[in-house]
Amino acid sequence: MISTLVKVSAFLALVALLSYLAALVVEVDGAVRFVLGDTEYSTRPIVFMLLLLLLIPVAWAAFFVIGLCTAIVKFVAGDETALTRYLNRNRRSQGFQALADSMVALASGQPKLAQIKAEIAERNLRRPELTGLLEAQAAERLGDNKRAVEVYKRMLSHEQTRFAGLTGILKHKHREGDFEIAVTLARRAFEMNPSHEEIQKILFRLQLDREDWAGARITLQAKHRHKNISTAEFKRQNGSLAMAESRARAAQGETSRSAALAIEANKLAPGLVPAAVEAARVRLRAGDKRVATRILVNAWNQMPHPDIAAQYSRIEPDESSERRLGRFRRLVAKTIDHSESRLQMAELAMADGNFGQARRELGTTHIHAPTIRSLLILAAIERGEGSADSVVRDVLSQAVSASRGPQWVCSSCRTIHSGWVPVCASCHAFDTLSWSDAGMADQMHPSSTIMLPFVQSEEQSGLLSDRSELRPQLPG
Repeated sequence: MISTLVKVSAFLALVALLSYLAALVVEVDGAVRFVLGDTEYSTRPIVFMLLLLLLIPVAWAAFFVIGLCTAIVKFVAGDETALTRYLNRNRRSQGFQALADSMVALASGQPKLAQIKAEIAERNLRRPELTGLLEAQAAERLGDNKRAVEVYKRMLSHEQTRFAGLTGILKHKHREGDFEIAVTLARRAFEMNPSHEEIQKILFRLQLDREDWAGARITLQAKHRHKNISTAEFKRQNGSLAMAESRARAAQGETSRSAALAIEANKLAPGLVPAAVEAARVRLRAGDKRVATRILVNAWNQMPHPDIAAQYSRIEPDESSERRLGRFRRLVAKTIDHSESRLQMAELAMADGNFGQARRELGTTHIHAPTIRSLLILAAIERGEGSADSVVRDVLSQAVSASRGPQWVCSSCRTIHSGWVPVCASCHAFDTLSWSDAGMADQMHPSSTIMLPFVQSEEQSGLLSDRSELRPQLPG
């Protein structure tokens, strides 16, 4: 508002000044005399001023003609670009104006106008590195993907726009589901610019889908190197990828490489259960029980898991029940209040025939965190101590409606998996499986029903056979 007022005031002041000067000239008496050759001319001052004003366009035209003649002379003399430069000067100005108009139109949500202006800019400038991206983006906004891809392909022939063109084609192929071409383009784009975050994400996702674990690890390292992922997250995900590659190598018969990758995975992610179990198995095959024990104890302290306990028992397969109970006490020393620790110790006490100790080890786990496993352990204790069948049946009835206990659950879509995998089988999210309570799931970890032989008598057979959900659903 203020700026408009200032402009209007300045305009009125200029008009007033010119009017005042014109009035002064009109009031001047006498004549203006000038001589051209031998002739003297005389005119009034106001007429002389008008003649001067008329000379301005004449002078501009003369300047244009002189410039044109100079360009022609230079062209004839051998400067082949002189005439082109002169004639294109105005075209270049129009081209840059159209380029600016295209950018403004695209930003303001007018893709059709942006496309028209981009085409005008290209005709005048002939600079695809400046106009190509605008034209392609305008075509995308209009839904003309074919036109956009054509523009991106043209951009591949210019060094300045090659990466932008490659990225544009990659995104279209990825959206269309042409993953074979998409992964090839993503690799080329990654080689050109490994720090580009979006290219890293696209390539990483494609490599996961193709189970290219080694390639995914290279991409993950680039993400970490360029600060696109934290160190802690990088180590955990790199460990998951190493474990996945270890399994793939084992399936191909490359046992030595598989073992090395399992050990590497455990070093990167000590709390990753499958990596710890496999690394301990590798060390145990090599006869190094001390290192295998250290690996499993470290993993257990981070996340107690029945698979760790199972592998821990294999370190000394022929030991007495008393020695095993003592060795497991060292395993659970730092996690004694964890439900998994209590369940393991209760099971070991029952294996030793000490049902009173088993009840003490179980504590109140079956009350505060009732699961099929804890209730089956309680039922086995009741039977071992000679309780009435009605008491055992009552506990088993509670087990029917109890939680299935912790399982491998995807934190993204809550899908339950029978075992750990790096990529969710349902939503295909990476590194989202965690060992957590699955509630009333349709399947269970095998450890949940390990106590069934201890409680299933002829009298309980009917109860358990009618409860199919109590039976473990093993993988495969």
